[in-house]
Amino acid sequence: MAISLRTLQRWRRQFAGDGDGGDRRKGSVRHVAHRLSHKERQQILAVCNKPQYASLPPAQIVPALADQGEFLASESSFYRVLHAHQQVQRRGRARPPQQPRPVPRRRADGPSQLWSWDITYLPTSVRGVWLYLYLVVDVWSRKIVAWDVQDREDATLEVRLEELGVLRSFSRPRVSNDNPYSEALFRTAKYRPDYPSRPFAGKEEACQYAAAFVEWYVHEHRHSAIRFVTPQQRHSGQAAAICHQRTLVNEQAHQRHPRRWSRSVRCWQQPAVVWINEPPDDTTAEEELLFLQAA
Repeated sequence: MAISLRTLQRWRRQFAGDGDGGDRRKGSVRHVAHRLSHKERQQILAVCNKPQYASLPPAQIVPALADQGEFLASESSFYRVLHAHQQVQRRGRARPPQQPRPVPRRRADGPSQLWSWDITYLPTSVRGVWLYLYLVVDVWSRKIVAWDVQDREDATLEVRLEELGVLRSFSRPRVSNDNPYSEALFRTAKYRPDYPSRPFAGKEEACQYAAAFVEWYVHEHRHSAIRFVTPQQRHSGQAAAICHQRTLVNEQAHQRHPRRWSRSVRCWQQPAVVWINEPPDDTTAEEELLFLQAA
């Protein structure tokens, strides 16, 4: 019957007391003393369909009638009557509002399933001249799988991935800066202590820095998103054993000094699944499957 327990209990109290026992739920059918009559609604339709008012919205019809000493109803009442008779249409040559495009959702539960790539600018000693750092990162393991430095941004360089069988997509339609994985990687690259404080002298110097950064990031950097293991350890499958060993160490310390631990030991379990545009928590399994099929 689509009636909650609290609604039923409230009705019982109203019938037992002095209440009228009416249905006060939102959207319920109820008697409204000041509701427009059928004749008044037809009069509003007749006025709106007159030649002098047919191209005007209620916001202009109501004051025009008031200037003639006539008041039929408020603007909102005009709109309700017009909506009820399907007479509210978009006007003009402006593009009508568009439904938002479905956000593509990408899921990875292992290495080499989902990559993220982007380009960032590297300043040079020549004002107005930039170098372009290409970085491709595995979203699941955070390992940099490819990189390059170029003196131009060329579409022929980007289609190389397609030639290798990599399918391209966008996190949002044509929005290049909505990529948390690549943007976080670029921030790490440019906020390293050894990042040059002066512009790069040329492409060779930029390549040297990029090569050193990639080597450090992949093999030495303990990434916070993957429980502080290196991307190479995560990519090669060693991370699970490393995190298990950490858990054992923490449990032994907890047993030796339990009063020093206000909560349980730290969770070192590796994230099994990584998403680009993760579905909401209330998304059902069927909806998630539809997202993946649409992608």
